[in-house]
Amino acid sequence: MNGDSFEGIYKDNAMHGQGKYQFFTGNLRLAHYLNGIIHSPSTILYECGDIFVGNQLDNKKHGYGEYYYSNADKFEGHYENGLMHGPGKYISNTGELFEGTFKNDMRHGKGL
Repeated sequence: MNGDSFEGIYKDNAMHGQGKYQFFTGNLRLAHYLNGIIHSPSTILYECGDIFVGNQLDNKKHGYGEYYYSNADKFEGHYENGLMHGPGKYISNTGELFEGTFKNDMRHGKGL
């Protein structure tokens, strides 16, 4: 696991059931695993204080999720291949709101 560790149940040598995956970087993923694959929305607690709650595919944010930044910014919307992509809403810690489309982690178009 390259310095990573897993606390939970194994079935047939694969993570299975509720577990905690500690990355060597200090990040922590809380998730339910089915035969080694994340089976439900998970929570990632980042070393920097950020938090992600949402779906993942191939260990990347994918589908709907909410990302809470340590500076109190927040994004809620869709991810693709680990990046904000599709409809979403970004609220800054000053209250500035962008609601619209995101493409490859960037605001795309005018938004509301």
